[in-house]
Amino acid sequence: MLAILLACSVMGQEPEGTVPKFSSTSNLVIVDVTVKDKSGKPIENLKQSDFVLTEDGKPQKLAVFEFQKLTDMPEPPALVTLSDQIKLPEAPKTTITAEAPGQVQYHNKRLLALFFDFSSMGIPEQLRAQEAAMDYLNTKITKDDIVAVMLYASRINVLTDFTSDRDLLAGIIKGLPIGEMSEMADLADDASDDNEDTGAAFVADETEFNIFNTDRKLLAIEQASRMLAALPEKKSLIYFAGGVSKTGVDNQAQLEASVNAAVKANVAIFPIDTRGLMADKAS
Repeated sequence: MLAILLACSVMGQEPEGTVPKFSSTSNLVIVDVTVKDKSGKPIENLKQSDFVLTEDGKPQKLAVFEFQKLTDMPEPPALVTLSDQIKLPEAPKTTITAEAPGQVQYHNKRLLALFFDFSSMGIPEQLRAQEAAMDYLNTKITKDDIVAVMLYASRINVLTDFTSDRDLLAGIIKGLPIGEMSEMADLADDASDDNEDTGAAFVADETEFNIFNTDRKLLAIEQASRMLAALPEKKSLIYFAGGVSKTGVDNQAQLEASVNAAVKANVAIFPIDTRGLMADKAS
């Protein structure tokens, strides 16, 4: 007992002159505000002092204030000349890059990341997602939009970094590997209550597969958010998928990790269910 007490006494002593150091970090939360007059026209001459931001009733410090003028008018396709036809297309950058991580790189631009989850889509859904993306490029894109394209099959691939080159984007969308990983969409049921353990030794039932598969899809969203985190600007992740089935509370940890990663990276996720309108199963 004496040896133990002596050991505890020695371990409890701290060298003289040492000062404990504590560190903390903070995240810059970007809040987009659109101010219009009675006629619906944007008001452009506002200052930082015109805004008050509160959280739970407490005023918050506005560290950055920047006016951005973004158009909603679709940009018509550029006229193709003979000199344009003979130019070799530039190779896309296949990583999300930032000239100065943590600093605003794109001013007066809307950042959109098209994220295709082919692991959750059959061939019809993949074709529908491709068609929707092409329709956006042809009829909805504006001069202020810059777009990145990401694909998740067995792993995440950045098909192109943020670019405003519509021809490059169209070529990438048209070249999506339709059919890849489509067999994964039908391997398991929808994680409903009828997916019970069959009792077979060392064989995972459909519920266990759904838990694992859903965690992988949520992890892909987390990884995509972390890739986009180098850019502090607000990003919109357009998530094309064939639905993500959550099995009770089993996927809660990964769901919270994915949401936290998106919040810290200033990523807003807009899911698009490529299955379209579906009817519930009759009970």
